[in-house]
Amino acid sequence: MLRSVTTRVVDNIGLGPLLRPLARGAREQRAYLGRIPHLISRPRQIKAYFAEPGMKGLHLGASDKLLSGWLNTDLEPTGSGATFLDATARFPFSNGVFDFVFCEHFVEHIDRRGAISCFAEVMRCLKRGGVFRVATPDLMKYVGLFAQTRTPEQQSYMEQASMFYGWERSTACHALNHVMYNWGHRFLYTEDELRQDLKSAGFGTVVTAAVGVSAHRRCAISSGMPSSVVWS
Repeated sequence: MLRSVTTRVVDNIGLGPLLRPLARGAREQRAYLGRIPHLISRPRQIKAYFAEPGMKGLHLGASDKLLSGWLNTDLEPTGSGATFLDATARFPFSNGVFDFVFCEHFVEHIDRRGAISCFAEVMRCLKRGGVFRVATPDLMKYVGLFAQTRTPEQQSYMEQASMFYGWERSTACHALNHVMYNWGHRFLYTEDELRQDLKSAGFGTVVTAAVGVSAHRRCAISSGMPSSVVWS
């Protein structure tokens, strides 16, 4: 409440356009300084991970969902279990060092240019025959909510989402805007769009897979979210 009052006062006297860039710059600077300890500890964390025997897997955008046996990474690591990584920049790994790369509900939080850069780096760091699995909302499923007849999955989503989020109106328009603009989403993929960007990054085989289903035991990982795509 105090913040909104202050914002109105600042705008009323005409200082809003001047102060907002300064405040944004201060936040960005604070975030950058907060990453310094993680940058200092990262080489040690990476060296320790690769010193252990066994499969090598990279988990992008891990947040607090840490996978045992994987190098869990995030832009804002929580605790000591995750390693700092900006997945839109060059990865601090040699070529061909990972058997698997996995991310779940991550790529929609970065813009398409950042995602394309990420896909190219994943391709570079995967071993020959390695697998990259991603779970991300399928935009077509949400566009399909506008159809006259919905699938049982779509109808179930509308009912559960309306109850969970407390929507006053449970409409397709509301649902589509919700998934596109909430949680910091930047770019939602259709399967065709995702395939195209992966092919452009150099991936050969691109296949869709059901949640939790994989020909590779280490890749049968998911928390039960809408869709997943596997490519190798």
